[in-house]
Amino acid sequence: MTQKATLKTCRSCGNSSRTWSPPVRLRLEIEGKGATYDGIGSALARIVDVILHDQGSVLTVCSRILGMEGLPEVTISIPHLLGGDGVIASVPLDLAIDESVALKQSAGIISNAIDSLGRITI
Repeated sequence: MTQKATLKTCRSCGNSSRTWSPPVRLRLEIEGKGATYDGIGSALARIVDVILHDQGSVLTVCSRILGMEGLPEVTISIPHLLGGDGVIASVPLDLAIDESVALKQSAGIISNAIDSLGRITI
């Protein structure tokens, strides 16, 4: 795997720092401590910050998907516009045909699993 890093310079102080792409950052974090606790925590902190401060940011979060062509009404993780009221809107996905098929299959698996829970008797 080639490691991709971007050199970023602070506009205020002029200091430079290396910023790794998300897949490389995740791999480095797992190799360093064997887990991704900080990654999960920082992602959650970002979501909370966006909602608390009504920032209107696009983040990938789970939400119930309603009315998306070919998808059952299930909760899946796709990009959404988030703000002070939580999920404001789903971001339209421009997927290749194979990606669209895979997304529909995943949503179908989730839908079938949910349906099977209704058949469980105690």
